[in-house]
Amino acid sequence: MRPAAGDLLQPGRPQAASPVNRTAVKLIWPTGLVALIALALPFGLGFDGTHVVTAALLAILMCTVCIFNRGGGIVAAVVYLALLGDYRRFVAHFTGFPQSDPLLLVGPIVAVFLLCASLLDRGISVQSPLSRLIVLLMMFMTLEMFNPLQGGLTVGLAGALFYLAPLLWFWIGQKYGSKELLEFLTFGVVVAIGVMATIWGAYQSYFGLFDFEMQWVEAIGYAALHISADVIRPIGFFTSSAEFTRYLVVTAAIMLAAWLAGRSLLIVLMPLVLAVLFLAASRGPVVIFAVTAVVLWAISARRILSWIPRLLAAAAAAAAALILLLSLLQSHSVGGRVAPLVDRQVEGLLNPTDPDKSTALGHAELVRLGLGAAVTAPAGLGLGATTLAARKYGTDLGSTEIDFSNIMVSLGILGGVLYAAIVVTVLWSAVRWWKLERSRMALATVGILIGTAGGWLIGGEYSTVAFVWFCVGAMDRLSPAARRG
Repeated sequence: MRPAAGDLLQPGRPQAASPVNRTAVKLIWPTGLVALIALALPFGLGFDGTHVVTAALLAILMCTVCIFNRGGGIVAAVVYLALLGDYRRFVAHFTGFPQSDPLLLVGPIVAVFLLCASLLDRGISVQSPLSRLIVLLMMFMTLEMFNPLQGGLTVGLAGALFYLAPLLWFWIGQKYGSKELLEFLTFGVVVAIGVMATIWGAYQSYFGLFDFEMQWVEAIGYAALHISADVIRPIGFFTSSAEFTRYLVVTAAIMLAAWLAGRSLLIVLMPLVLAVLFLAASRGPVVIFAVTAVVLWAISARRILSWIPRLLAAAAAAAAALILLLSLLQSHSVGGRVAPLVDRQVEGLLNPTDPDKSTALGHAELVRLGLGAAVTAPAGLGLGATTLAARKYGTDLGSTEIDFSNIMVSLGILGGVLYAAIVVTVLWSAVRWWKLERSRMALATVGILIGTAGGWLIGGEYSTVAFVWFCVGAMDRLSPAARRG
C-alpha cells in the first residue's frame, strides 16, 4: 500500500538521501580529508625547509584519492589550487621560505596523474576541431621548451609548468567533465571559494593582511601590493593580487549567468563580490567584469538579431553607470584604511591615459613590446621566455601580462596564430552551446571565458587557468556545437 504523503515527513523516520546529496558527499569528502592532513603537515614537518617532503606527501595523497574517486580528486585539486597562496604562506610560517617552492608542483603532478588515468580509462578524444588545435599547440610548446634563446632548459621546464600544465586540464575536463561534476564545480565549489575569498578580501581591505601573510610579503619583497606606506591591497588567499581579482570576476560572472538563465538567488551575493573587487585597487578587472556583464545580458535574449542592439545599449548604460559611481565617490571622501584603495580606483578609471594616475598605458606598452618581440623573433624565444624563470636564469623579458602576447613571444608568429584560432574556436563554441541549449552552465561558461579573457594561459594564476581549461574540455565533451566545430 502506498504511504500517505504525511507519513514521508514524520520525524524519526529515516529518509533516503537524494541523488544530489549523495553526489555532493562523494565529491567533497576527499577535499576534507586532504585539508585535514595538509593543515597538520607543517606542525609535524617543521624541519622541511625546502617543502619537498610536504609537497611529496600531498601529491601522493591527492593522486591516491584520484585512483578511487576521480571526481573527488578533481574537486580537491581545484580547491588546493585556489588556496595554494595562503597554504604556501602558512607552511612557510613554520618552515621558512624556499627559493623555489615544490608545493607549486602538486597541482601539475595531479594533472599529469589524471591525464594518465584518462588514457587508461579508454583514452581521450581528438575528434573535435578544438582538440586537434590544442594537440598542435602542445606540440609547438614542447618543441619550444628546447629553444636556446630563452636561456637554457631550466627556463624551458618552467615554461612547461606555466603553459603545458594548464592545458592538461582540457583533457581532464573532456574525459571526466560530466554535467553533474561541471555544475557542482561551477555553482558549488567555485562560487563557495569566491564568496570565502570575498569575505577574506574584505577583512584584508579594512584591517590588513594576517601576520603570516605579511611575513610572506616582506620575505619576497612583493612591492606591487603596496598602495601606500601603510596600506596593502587585498589578495584573499591566492598567490597574487591578479589571481585574486580574476577569481572574483569569475565568481561574479557565474552569479550573473545563473540569474539571467534561471533567476538564481546567488545574485544577492554579487554586490558584495563586486564591492571587494573594487577595493582590490586593480582597474582592469573592474572593466573586464563590466564587459562580461554587458555581453551576458546582451546574449541572454532569445532573438539573435537583438544581441547587437542590446550589446550597444548595455555598453552605454554600463559606461554611464560606472562614470556616475566614480564621480560620486570622487566628490565624497572615504575614510579609514580603504581610502587609498578607493582613491586609486577612482583616479585611475576616470583618467586612464594619465600615467600619473593610471597604469593602463604601461600595460599596453608591455603588450606592444611582446608583439614587437614576436616580429623580431618570428620563430619564438622559447616556452619559458615570458615566465619568472626567464628573469632569473635567462632573458630579461618576462611576462607581457596578456596570454596572447606571451604566446607570441614564446612560440613565435605561427604559435600566436594557432592560439588565436583556439581562442576564437572556444568562444564561438561557447556561444553556440548557449544558443542551442540555453542552460545556465552554457551561459556561465561564456561568462567565465570572457571574464578571464587575456588570462587563459597566465600560468602563475594557478587556480583560474586550471578551471578555465577544465570548463573548455567539459564543453568539448558536452556540447554538440563544440564537437562539430
